[in-house]
Formats: sequence, C-alpha cells, structure tokens
Amino acid sequence: MTSVNDLADEVEGISDTGERMTALADAAWRTFLNPASMTAMEILIATRSLRSTLAVEQLAQLQPGLERITKLVGGSPHATAIADLLWAAPVGLMVGQMVSDVPLPTEPQRRAMAQLLSDHLLVRELDDAPRRRRGARQR
Repeated sequence: MTSVNDLADEVEGISDTGERMTALADAAWRTFLNPASMTAMEILIATRSLRSTLAVEQLAQLQPGLERITKLVGGSPHATAIADLLWAAPVGLMVGQMVSDVPLPTEPQRRAMAQLLSDHLLVRELDDAPRRRRGARQR
C-alpha cells in the first residue's frame, strides 16, 4: 500500500505526458519487481486456499492508491485499464522471474509499456483536438 502511494507521489507533479508515462512505468517496475513484492506474491499464492479466512482489508486499502494512479494516467476513457496494466505487466514478469533460474530481462518491456502509454495518450489528445477547436468556434 505504501509503495503504491509512493509511486503516485513520485509522479504526481509531472505534467508532460511522455515524461509522466515513463515515470509511471519506471515506478511501477520498481514497485512490483522488487524482492518484497515477490515475497508478498509468493505468500498470496501459497495462502490462496485460506483466502476466505484472511482479512482482505489490506488488499482493499490498495484501492485509493490505484485510483490516484488512474488519475495520473490522464483523461483517457481507458485510464482504469491502463492503470491496471501498469501493475499487471510487472507482476506477470514477476511470476516469470519466480519460476526462472536466471534473471529475466525486464527493461525492454518497461520501455515498451512507457512508449505504448505515451502513444495512446498522444493519439487521444490528437483525436480530441478537432473537437476542442469545433467547440471553441461554436462559442
């Protein structure tokens, strides 16, 4: 929970879309591909049969931090899905790392994620520009 909020804090002040998406991807990779996160994932997997008896409040407390990240993604109608990808991609790589005997490369995926996010939001901005101009002319 602290790591997710720290991730949002780190990126909050960045206004440039490309820089913000790169910072979000970098922070997500650091947050979810570290030994503490890997340990937490192993514990969650190992205790899945006990899940109904475990308190889920801690997992629910992640929601405000994830909502902050969604807002940082920007005005895309896909902001929630994009925020989910920001944690799901490194977690998926984490699972691969957990079953591998050798370190797996993650840098190309992190860079690709940042570029995909930036490109998506740039296309969204370009698509919205004619509508904004039409609205200004109509006023």
